[in-house]
Amino acid sequence: MKSVVIASTFLLALSGLLTSAANEDDTCKLVGDLGERIMRLRQNRASLQSTLVDVKATMDPKFHASLEDMIIAAYEVPAYNSDELKKRAIGDFRDQTQLGCMKGRKKAD
Repeated sequence: MKSVVIASTFLLALSGLLTSAANEDDTCKLVGDLGERIMRLRQNRASLQSTLVDVKATMDPKFHASLEDMIIAAYEVPAYNSDELKKRAIGDFRDQTQLGCMKGRKKAD
């Protein structure tokens, strides 16, 4: 799963998806926020199909393949019943996506 998350966030960051960010740190924070949003949907038991539709509706179609990779990675994580485990899964996924973006940016430099 980690390689899928890293690869997809790397693609998202490098592609200029989040060009409104002031700098690389802001860009990667926004990638992490997207990961958090996707995992929150997963932990709230949104269907895979509705998550694909909801997230893709907010993004340019040229990024859909990368978004699908991120969504698939999120849906490979179990949906937990306890609030504590849900929060942990959401936070971990957010941090993994942000870290993957940061590492991808460093490799690109």
